[in-house]
Amino acid sequence: MGTVNLGQVAALIQSVTFETLPEGATPTVRNDGTKANAELVFGLPDVMTTAKVKEAVETKVKEAVAAKEVSLLTKIDKKFIEQYKNGYIQWPGMPSPLEDTSLHFEGYSWYEVNYDGNFFRAKGRNAKAFSSKRLTKEQIKNGAYIFQDDEQGDAIREIWGHSKTDINFTTGELRQNEMGAFFRSYAFNLPYKGSSGYLTYGDLVFRASRVVPTAEENRSRNLTFTIWVLVKD
Repeated sequence: MGTVNLGQVAALIQSVTFETLPEGATPTVRNDGTKANAELVFGLPDVMTTAKVKEAVETKVKEAVAAKEVSLLTKIDKKFIEQYKNGYIQWPGMPSPLEDTSLHFEGYSWYEVNYDGNFFRAKGRNAKAFSSKRLTKEQIKNGAYIFQDDEQGDAIREIWGHSKTDINFTTGELRQNEMGAFFRSYAFNLPYKGSSGYLTYGDLVFRASRVVPTAEENRSRNLTFTIWVLVKD
């Protein structure tokens, strides 16, 4: 009677056959001597049925597969952890990594990165050089902002306005024309002494909102997003 090695059976499950033999009987040998089409035959005592052997084999196979799955998932988690240690962007309308349990990793925690409400722009044209600073774990956990020296300060485009004044010395008439951001808040006329003309008086006001949209800060059209980073506990 042959000896059943369940590890071998699991590996050769597609090419193994079994014979139920009386006690002490010898199994039939069918092997033409080549590896390509050799047929492996095990002789089993009649008290151990083929169904029980198959059940044992399937159990071993399942255990092996489960172990492989755990190993594979561990490797995948490590890859994601390495990626998320460099940051994760939460877009509007999407869950945060605190809410998404698929982004939870044992021994690691998520923290928001403090960029102090800055806008971001690509390199090139008038952009400043990319910052060489690197946030430490402690700075991230404490919500520190370290990029004050790397910011590009506020600026707006030139806003143009023009005021033109003409005086007619014959009639004494004063004419004032405003363009662009200038305007007169009010005006009144006074007779010009010694003539039939008059002088126009008024306040000349500059208001950028007559030319461009204004607010308490300079900004482009935008939506807010959150930048997170995964940190080892």
